[in-house]
Amino acid sequence: MLVAQEKAGVVGATVGAPRRGINPGMLHRCLAVIAAMFLLNTMRGLWGAAIEERPAFGILMIATCGSAVALAILAATVRTTRAMLVVDAGIFLVALGELVTAARLALVAGRPSLATDVGMLVQAGAQALHDGEHLYGVPHPDAYALYSSGSYQGGTSTAEGTMTTDYGYPPLGAVFTAALLPFIRGMAGPTIAAHLGVVAAALLLFFLLPTPMRPAAALTCLLFPRIEDYASSGYPGLMALPFMVVAVAAWPTLGSTGRLRWRGLLSAVCLGLGIATHQLAWFVAPFLVVGIWLVRWGHLGGRGSTLLTLRYVGTTLATFLVANAWFIAQDPGAWLAGITEPLTQKSMPHGQGIVGLINFYSYGSGSLGALGTAALLMLLGLLIVFALYIRQLGPAATILPWLAFFFAVRSQDSYYILMAPLWVLGVATWTHRRWLAQAHQLRLPLPRLGERPVTRLAAAALLPVMALAAVGVALVSPVPLKITVEDLHVNPIGDIWRVDATVTNRSSDTLVPKFAVTEGRDTIGRFWTAIAGPVELAPGQTAQYQLVTPNTGVDAPNPPVRLYLRAITAEPMTLSSVPLNARSTPKRISIVGPVLTAPLKPGEPYDMYLQLMDYQDRDLARAGVPVTMTATWLSSDELINGEVTVNGKKMRAGTWEGVTDAKGRIQLRLVAAKGQTEPIVFRTTSPRSPDTLTLFWRG
Repeated sequence: MLVAQEKAGVVGATVGAPRRGINPGMLHRCLAVIAAMFLLNTMRGLWGAAIEERPAFGILMIATCGSAVALAILAATVRTTRAMLVVDAGIFLVALGELVTAARLALVAGRPSLATDVGMLVQAGAQALHDGEHLYGVPHPDAYALYSSGSYQGGTSTAEGTMTTDYGYPPLGAVFTAALLPFIRGMAGPTIAAHLGVVAAALLLFFLLPTPMRPAAALTCLLFPRIEDYASSGYPGLMALPFMVVAVAAWPTLGSTGRLRWRGLLSAVCLGLGIATHQLAWFVAPFLVVGIWLVRWGHLGGRGSTLLTLRYVGTTLATFLVANAWFIAQDPGAWLAGITEPLTQKSMPHGQGIVGLINFYSYGSGSLGALGTAALLMLLGLLIVFALYIRQLGPAATILPWLAFFFAVRSQDSYYILMAPLWVLGVATWTHRRWLAQAHQLRLPLPRLGERPVTRLAAAALLPVMALAAVGVALVSPVPLKITVEDLHVNPIGDIWRVDATVTNRSSDTLVPKFAVTEGRDTIGRFWTAIAGPVELAPGQTAQYQLVTPNTGVDAPNPPVRLYLRAITAEPMTLSSVPLNARSTPKRISIVGPVLTAPLKPGEPYDMYLQLMDYQDRDLARAGVPVTMTATWLSSDELINGEVTVNGKKMRAGTWEGVTDAKGRIQLRLVAAKGQTEPIVFRTTSPRSPDTLTLFWRG
């Protein structure tokens, strides 16, 4: 009897919302316990920072620890769905507290502080709207200085050698952020707007998902670490998320009565608002529209489903145009260029997809553009596969589009993660599988062959196979530039500041190369300046280039990390790379001397030496490396001035300079002729060292 009841609970959890009073199913309990486990995981990451920086939130994190365990116990033991609803709500509220804590830690009052160029440019666009200026067609190069946080790493570079400085998204992300600016005391508007989007999406998921899946609302939104990271960075994709949740929720039921009614109209309006907020929503839209059309065709017929779908699409487009009308009226060309910029600009190859094979496991490709072709072919191919096999693939309607990004030139994780909560809504459509089972199956317009399974399979596979072929072209296409590194110019502490290289164009195209040096898994950020060498390389031409770093220098990295000199071109888009044989940089100076058990007497010498060390803290025998040592008073951190002699010479302005011998060592004798009132602290500043030496010649 108990086994039968348990089986009933599991089936109820899978098919739909169980009736009140019925024992919650195993799926529901497991999801709730997993969510409680994630509460602990997230809490630990916030606990330390909250206690130090926001004590009130630290108390909340302490309470979260106990609450997570208590909620897990309740999830495992409660006997009714009413009680389980209380557990689900508790998990949601505790997770919400953690998200609010993370948001508060990320916000700095008085100054917008954002870690990525995305958030900075959204902030700049919102500020432009707030100030009555144009949103599109206006560069904001000052955004990187005005809104960057200390962890900022760099903007989005293009193959043309430029950096993105304008707002390149549909307008509503900037509009939502601008609406918040008068109320947030100078804090980062995109961060707040994105967090509000996550909270709204989580709330909607909580109420729209089937009862057994409610813990997924907290898991996929509030407790998903990368989503919180992107919210803190102000990604507008998260502002579009709540609209897309409403748009795709229970989509097989839309128009089931033959009319859109309020639910279908709300879905269409929210889809329009979603695509007016971020481009990622554009990739979901065709799958949603095709899905509605074919599912409704199953019981309304072709004409009825087509008319209903046209009304849906018309409502979506009308909403999109209304949201964009003001910006279209201002400058239609700038508006169109702005909202399509991420799709049309030649950004650096980057991401965790196929492009990683080119970036990190080969020396480049002579046809990077083939990856863009592959992504487009795969997207269209997946849409055709979805249409041909709607009955089987209906629950994957919100997941299928993202497979295309795996083949793109830029396939970074944000493209998948920002809309990942929609995947759960796709799974939830299993509760409406009777509509999917009745969906119309398209027939190929081929006499007698159109209905054969092998023909349908061949038609479905055509574009994906072409996409894979394009990937093959990108992978095997030879690099167009032969790069030979002639010399590396390294400063005394191991920083590479100039690279001399001979470059030969082996392709049949005239190329305009842009150069950069990258480390390990990094992709191209800031370009190096060519102080010698031609701008263009004709087919077969060989030229010498002298490339200078835009920074203070690039450290030769620790093994097994390597440096690469990369050359990228925009027309055609290619990448050529060559490793730099740079030795590892000395990481520090070790200060070595006897341990003292008592203060020194005036005039008593202290004999010591400075030793150059490598990245594994081994002695590094390198002669001629300049070393700078400073001496400061312990209490004030001010430089001494002549109180100590080093090898018989006074330390004027608290500074001494010398060079290493063949052993990478400098022998020193320190003497203070007169007694001092406080200790003196010695440290090296070039190369830097964590070591310090404190000596006291007591008077």
